[in-house]
Amino acid sequence: MSAIVSKLPYFGVDLRVHPTLFPYLISGVAMQKVLWAVMAVLSVMFAVVSWRYIFFTDFFETERWQHHLHNYPVATYAHFGLAPLALLLGSFQFLDRLRSRSPRLHRTMGQIYVLSCILAGVGGLPLALNSEAGPVAVLGFGLLAVFWLYTTISAFWSARSGHFLAHKVWMIRSFSLTFAGVTLRLYLGVFSGWLGYDFAVVYPVAAWACWVLNLLVADMVIVRRQVFAETKQRA
Repeated sequence: MSAIVSKLPYFGVDLRVHPTLFPYLISGVAMQKVLWAVMAVLSVMFAVVSWRYIFFTDFFETERWQHHLHNYPVATYAHFGLAPLALLLGSFQFLDRLRSRSPRLHRTMGQIYVLSCILAGVGGLPLALNSEAGPVAVLGFGLLAVFWLYTTISAFWSARSGHFLAHKVWMIRSFSLTFAGVTLRLYLGVFSGWLGYDFAVVYPVAAWACWVLNLLVADMVIVRRQVFAETKQRA
C-alpha cells in the first residue's frame, strides 16, 4: 500500500505519510482539541499579563529595555503592544463554530490578527538584530520574526485568493510562531527560574526552542488533519 502524498504547502516540500501511521495520527484528533484548549487559556493569560506588566509597571525602566526604547521607540511599542493582541485573537480563529456562525466576525478578527502580527513582526526585527544577548539569540529571534511575517502574510494571501485549505495550514503555522511569546517565557521560567540554570545559557537556547519546536508541532497537527480528511473520503 503506497504512502499518501499530502498536497499541503510545506515550504515547497511534499509531506509523505505512510498508512501504518494512520491509527496514531487519527487518534491524535482528540488530543488536538485538548492542545487547542491549553493554548487558548495560556494565550489569554499571557496576553493580559503582558499588557499589565508592560504598561502598568516599570518594565521599560530597566537598563536592558531602555536601550531598545531609546533607539527604537516605535518598534518597541509596536512589538510589545501588538504581539499580545495577536496572541489573544489567534487561538479563537480556529473555532469552527465562530467561523460558521459569525463569518464576518471571523474575518474581522483575522484581519486584526494579521495586522498585529505584521506590525509586531516588523517591530521585532530591529529589536532582535540589536539584542545584547549574543549572536545565537540574535539569529534565533531574527529568523522567528522573518518566518512569523512569512507565514502570516501567506495565510492572509491564501484567504484573499480563495485557497482556504492553504489558509488554514498557514494560519496554524503563523499562530504557532505567535505562541512563541508564551513558550519563550515558559522555558525561561522553568529552566532558569525553577531549575536554576544560568540565564545567559538558557536564553540563547530558548530563542530557538520557543519557535522551532512550535513549528514542528504545528506541522504534526497539519499532517494529522490531512490524513484524517483523506481517510474519511476513502471510507
